[in-house]
Amino acid sequence: MGSTDQSGVQVQWSENESDDFSKNQIRARVEGRFQIDVFQPLGIVKIATTA
Repeated sequence: MGSTDQSGVQVQWSENESDDFSKNQIRARVEGRFQIDVFQPLGIVKIATTA
């Protein structure tokens, strides 16, 4: 399970980039700050392997 900060997930839409209008395209940019919630710290295992 993960969490976001107070801003949540932000989406911006644009059709004014370069030649998007002439190509009938729309761009979306999604930004967010996420973290992982750990409810059982003893259940986390780190394994180091060699190449």
